[in-house]
Amino acid sequence: MKTTRKIQSSLILLALSFSAVLNGGCSALPRHEHVVGDIRTSDNGLATVCLQGKLIKPGSAVEIFESSCKRSSKQKRWSKISRIECNDQKVSNAKVLSSSNIHEVTLEVENPNIVKAGSFIKIN
Repeated sequence: MKTTRKIQSSLILLALSFSAVLNGGCSALPRHEHVVGDIRTSDNGLATVCLQGKLIKPGSAVEIFESSCKRSSKQKRWSKISRIECNDQKVSNAKVLSSSNIHEVTLEVENPNIVKAGSFIKIN
């Protein structure tokens, strides 16, 4: 009887500590659905990127890429195996204008007609 209560209390304590770690660790994550480094908006030569402002300084150079993905299937004996292959293609260069926001960075884009929402950046 005593051992089952000890086991139950240990499991409850373990579950509480696990939930506390999970909740505390996730509180620092951004509260939006974009992937870090994705371009959210782009117009008039300016682009807004989902990136923590403290990670990059104004004046830094970045490269903008688009990913082109295609499904390829291969025949293996009696079954088809499909896989998605993606290639990253450089679209433009850009310079960081503002990094004061904790969730967004503003870029000045060299080729504004090509860059669109959904592209992503790589820091030089």
